[in-house]
Amino acid sequence: MSSTREHVKHLPYWLITCSVLVGLTLPTLLQDGMFMDAVLYTSVAHNLSQGLGSFWLPIFDEYNIVGFHTFHEQPPLGFGIQSFFFRFFGSSMYVERAYVLVTLCLNALLIRVLWKEVFKHYHDLQKMSWLPVLLWITIPVCFWSYSNNMLENTLSIFILGASILMYKTVRRKSLRVGAWVLSACFVFLGFLVKGFPAFFITCIPFFYCIVLKKITVSRTVKITTAMLFTYLFIAVVLFLMPDAKHGLSIYIFKRAFKRILENPSVVHRYFILIRLFTELIPVLIFTGLAFLLSYSKKLDLIKTKHLRKAIFFLCVGLAGSLPLMLTMVQNGFYFVPALPYFAMGFAILTAPILLHYIQQWHSHTQTYKVFKIVGIVLLTSAFIFSFAQIGKTYRDKELLQDVYAIGKALPERSTINASSDAHNYSELMCYLMRTRMISMQGNSESQYLIAGKNSPVDSLYTPMKVNEKTTLFNLYEKK
Repeated sequence: MSSTREHVKHLPYWLITCSVLVGLTLPTLLQDGMFMDAVLYTSVAHNLSQGLGSFWLPIFDEYNIVGFHTFHEQPPLGFGIQSFFFRFFGSSMYVERAYVLVTLCLNALLIRVLWKEVFKHYHDLQKMSWLPVLLWITIPVCFWSYSNNMLENTLSIFILGASILMYKTVRRKSLRVGAWVLSACFVFLGFLVKGFPAFFITCIPFFYCIVLKKITVSRTVKITTAMLFTYLFIAVVLFLMPDAKHGLSIYIFKRAFKRILENPSVVHRYFILIRLFTELIPVLIFTGLAFLLSYSKKLDLIKTKHLRKAIFFLCVGLAGSLPLMLTMVQNGFYFVPALPYFAMGFAILTAPILLHYIQQWHSHTQTYKVFKIVGIVLLTSAFIFSFAQIGKTYRDKELLQDVYAIGKALPERSTINASSDAHNYSELMCYLMRTRMISMQGNSESQYLIAGKNSPVDSLYTPMKVNEKTTLFNLYEKK
């Protein structure tokens, strides 16, 4: 009976947390338009579901933007997983949105599982698993990523799965090589989703030894060695498969390394450090207020063993973020898989303080009812507001209007010629492929041409009636 009462006490906070999860992601997901990379990756997954390309050699279109016949901007597993959603549920834009929601829910669930494992022997704190979920989703780049179909969403599932298994195993006295091999397999699956950033989670045994001081250096070396040999074994097996070798070789040597060396996206290496700090501001403010509240009431609630756990998770988060400074190819959403560990660290610091006040509040039955009503109202309001966004456009409104008008006038899976301004408009290229599987190419022999409204057009082409419905681009047909 005691366990049931403790669970019920936290129901209002789960309702509030779920309302934040819904309110920060679902309104955007139910609207049309997505970040260009998200549309690009969705198109590849959709094409795979339609039989265009294969798992190891997926295809965006015949020209694949960068000149390869197959698509290797990222490894293929994320596209392969999402392609099953399209195969089973169709090609609607809401299928990819549902996939994003599934990744959101799985990540939240895994954060909860990790928290319960961390506080396995602290029943009161264990019941506060809503807190790391709440802090995690309020990080701006986090809820932005889960409002778009980013590969980091899928990567984070494998990384969290591996970290839970690692944390459970490292606490035991026996080495359990099989468990560490399985953890390494999860990490390698993460590599097959997003590449080298997945390997950061291998640092868990090291930080467990250095920060928590509960395993020896020799055991840390054995565990890490077991994982590294597993990575190597899987890599050797894959490179014995011709298609896997071909696809991964292009990704590693012709795309990843080449982009790192030749295509910087930032002007200085410290961009990611500054971006990380700005993204964590909401969590830092929350933590600061909690400590201020604790100090004002002269509460001493942070135990040394919990403090070490917080530092441990913050170190893991930094391990997933700071190595990005090694290259000049950086972006804020690259460290999304590291954000659960920052949320865990700051939640561990603030949980004892919040628990103290929650226990005070819930000594009065009326206060508990008020929190519960607030949670129900917030969650209901979040759903109502979200579903009110159906039919609206989140971004690229004028472009999408053009895409739908032009797409209806062209045969599906066709190839069209494109003027230089249209060909360089990546969002146009991605939306046409996603909505109608239409491929754009400059200097093609197609009967059709797409060009900007102010772009000069060869006299061989005549405008089509669809142009009356377009804003940014015109569609032409050969006379």
